[in-house]
Amino acid sequence: MKIIGGMARGRKLKTLEGESTRPTAGKVRAALFNILNAWIPDAEWLDLYAGSGAVGLEAVSRGAARAMLVERAGPALQVVYQNVDTLDLAGVEVLALDVLVALPRLAGQQFDVIFLDPPYAEDPGPALTLIAQHDLLKADGRLVLEHHADRVAKLMVGEKYRWLRTARYSENSLSFYGTTPAS
Repeated sequence: MKIIGGMARGRKLKTLEGESTRPTAGKVRAALFNILNAWIPDAEWLDLYAGSGAVGLEAVSRGAARAMLVERAGPALQVVYQNVDTLDLAGVEVLALDVLVALPRLAGQQFDVIFLDPPYAEDPGPALTLIAQHDLLKADGRLVLEHHADRVAKLMVGEKYRWLRTARYSENSLSFYGTTPAS
């Protein structure tokens, strides 16, 4: 796997061997960044269930000011740290916690983009609820959930965020959410 755009383009990333972590495929990552192009410059990103850290590192490579990578799994965490050290990009932070523990600790911070790529067997609902409860997404930000294409992701996230669209890429889908307009 490689960084596909920006200042670190072409630099190799380590990934986990085996099936325990599913990295976001290059095609899906390219689509994600094409769709979110307007939200990249100087953005603050939150990459939840970071795995190898590819999405957050890609964001900083493409001009985001900061990326917070949240990962708890020991082997994945080792890979995240190796990739962060190898790329040596300014503005990358790693939070070695479970996502449901990390989100309340991030209260008071806001992000332009929040990307969630939980294991497909895990219900993203509790993480989405915590994001809304702690007001972690900026008013004009985007929340993106990567999920298996067979899952329905048109869910409202409390009253704060609404589903905007879902883009399908083979077995993977990206569902995009934004703030609900004031009534």
